[in-house]
Amino acid sequence: MSNNKNTCTCESCEFYGYDDDYGDYICNVALDEDEMADFLNKNTNSCPYYRFYDEYKSVYHMNKLAMCMARCGDVERAINTLRAANQDYKINFYDEAVNIYQLTCNPEKAQKLLDEWEHLMQNIEKTLSNENRADYHCRRAWQELMYGSGERAMDSFALEVKHKEHSARLAGALCDTIFAAILCGDDEKGRFYAGKLRLYRNKEKGEGKNDYFNREKARLQMDFLADYYRMTGEELEGMLSKEDTCEICHFCTYGICKELEGVRILLMLRMGRTEEAMERLKENLKKQPLDEYMMAIRHMCANGVKVTAEAELLRENNKRASEETAENASDTVKAGTEERGFLAKLGKMFRRNQKRPEKV
Repeated sequence: MSNNKNTCTCESCEFYGYDDDYGDYICNVALDEDEMADFLNKNTNSCPYYRFYDEYKSVYHMNKLAMCMARCGDVERAINTLRAANQDYKINFYDEAVNIYQLTCNPEKAQKLLDEWEHLMQNIEKTLSNENRADYHCRRAWQELMYGSGERAMDSFALEVKHKEHSARLAGALCDTIFAAILCGDDEKGRFYAGKLRLYRNKEKGEGKNDYFNREKARLQMDFLADYYRMTGEELEGMLSKEDTCEICHFCTYGICKELEGVRILLMLRMGRTEEAMERLKENLKKQPLDEYMMAIRHMCANGVKVTAEAELLRENNKRASEETAENASDTVKAGTEERGFLAKLGKMFRRNQKRPEKV
């Protein structure tokens, strides 16, 4: 770390990088609230985390190298690489290492690190940012969705959304939460978070922004999940057919879009095409073994969780529509009755006043 204030600038620091979710440059250190305020106000001349950027020694580069090692089967070497690169940044280490253990089918080791992470967060509670808390709950949620309980997964996803309420990463958290709700058969929570995602989408359109301009497939997944409970299977299938005309997301290195494949299999299950869905799941896992969406579907289906069928969703939608129509009709009748009651009283008063003799 340099002590020269003239060289201690974010642009030359290895932790300064472009984030596709935010669409801007961010600091990749888990900053507390005061440090984040200094970063946003560009008051970073004396930043204690500054490290001159060396492409081949940067934490970002080493984290990516570790994931590459894990995908090649050298998991423990990957973890040791992460540990060495993130010596001063424990939260970053836990985030990356838990992800690797989850993807490489090491749930016990992932759980152990999650418990250590939770203990660390309790000790530094006052300095944690909402992003720090959200990242922990995100990893905890995927741990449950891939290896544990759907109910506990939904609780953790809800906490992630809560801590990302004012974050540029909110849409991604909502998408994962709706995906989990559909997979776990929790239609009540699924509808609730789908409504929040539509509000986000409407706000984005109202402000004339396009946060997904370089992620067309991610946008398609978001639209699918936002409208999942309002559209028929055929309509959703037509939406997914647009994938062939979408560009790849500009930062993606996957051969198959895991997000779109995840929702596509959910749709197959909803429409009763179970065998086709399971066959596609197997093929995807052969091509991309380290895919959290496929692993979550495999785990939940093996544990007897069933995606709500098309007919049941249609009945529920019709029921909701009927209830809304009846409620609106009731309000109209009530309003009309109140109006007639008011007019009747007014007419009675008018007739009574007409009978009164004029005062002399």
